[in-house]
Amino acid sequence: MKVCKMLIDTDYMVQGIRSVRRRKRMQRHDHDKKLIQLHKEEMTIWKEIRNLGWTELKPPVQRGFIRYFILRDDVTSSKHAPFFQKILEKINSTLWSSKKDFKKKRRKFGKKIYVVREQNLRDVSEKDLFSNKFTEHERAYFYEALTHPNWSKQPVKIYRFNEPWRFVLRIQPNMITKVRVKSVNLEIRSAEIKSFLDVNNRRFRLSKLLHGNNRWKYECKPKGKYKNQLQNKSFSDILNECIPETKQLTSIQTLGDPGVFFLIKEAVKYTELYAGIQTHSHLDRDRMAISRSNFFKFIIVMQNTWCHEVPCKRLMNIIIINAK
Repeated sequence: MKVCKMLIDTDYMVQGIRSVRRRKRMQRHDHDKKLIQLHKEEMTIWKEIRNLGWTELKPPVQRGFIRYFILRDDVTSSKHAPFFQKILEKINSTLWSSKKDFKKKRRKFGKKIYVVREQNLRDVSEKDLFSNKFTEHERAYFYEALTHPNWSKQPVKIYRFNEPWRFVLRIQPNMITKVRVKSVNLEIRSAEIKSFLDVNNRRFRLSKLLHGNNRWKYECKPKGKYKNQLQNKSFSDILNECIPETKQLTSIQTLGDPGVFFLIKEAVKYTELYAGIQTHSHLDRDRMAISRSNFFKFIIVMQNTWCHEVPCKRLMNIIIINAK
C-alpha cells in the first residue's frame, strides 16, 4: 500500500510540473489578458471623462478667429434664399486662424512672403449626394469632378457646388464660453494606462487581440498587364475560349467533360504523329500541325488552371513525357 501511495504521489507531482514551453505560453496568456483588461478600463475612463459635462466660462475668452461662408446680400434678399441656405448648411466649411488676416507664410524665389489661406466649400461624396440628405432639386446644382486625395491610390469621384459665387466669407472672433469639467483622478489613471500601452509595441499586440490579423487595405484594382486573365473563370469557359467549336461539348464542368477529352485526344494524336507511328504524308503533316496547336492549347490551359483531380494530374504528366 505504501508503494502504491508513493507511486500515485510521484505521478501527481510529475503532472503538476510545468515545462518551460508551457510556462512561457501561460506568461503570454496572462500578459494578453492584462492588455485587454487595461483597454476596457481605458474605454470606461474615457466615457466617464466625456460624460462629466460642461461648465460656463465667465467671462468668455477669445482664442483666435474663425472664417466661414454666408449668403451674399443680393441672394439673401431674393426669394430663393431659404433654398440656398439649406444647401449652405450641408456644404459649409469653417477655418480657424490665430490671425485675423488668415495669412500663412510661404517662400517665393527664396524670399518669405505671406499669402491668404485658401478656403473652399466642402466637397460631397457620391454616397452623400444620392442619399436622403439632398433633394432632387438640390442635386441639380452639383457637378461631378475627380480628385486625388493623399489617402487614396487612385482618383476619387466627388461632387461640387456649381454656383459658389452665391456665398461670401465672414470672419468673426472665436469666443470660448464653456469648458469641460475635469477629474484629476481620472486624468492621472488615464495617463498611466496610456504610458503603459504606448511602449514596447503593446498597442500593436492589443490591436491584434481585438481585431485579428486582417488589416484594412485600399481597394486598388490590379493593372491590366498584371491582371490574371483566367481569374474567376471556370475550366469549361477557358476551354470554350481556346476552342470555340467545342462550346456545345463543354457545358458540363466535370472531369468527364467532352471538351477535356477532346483536347486529350488531340494531344495523344500529336504524340503518335510525333513518334512516327503514322506515315508523314502531306495530309499527315497538316493533321500534325492542327494537333500540335490544340496540344499546346491544352498544355497552357492545364498549367494556368488548378486541377485538383489526381487522375487528371497523372494524365497531364504522361502526355508531357510522351511529347518529349
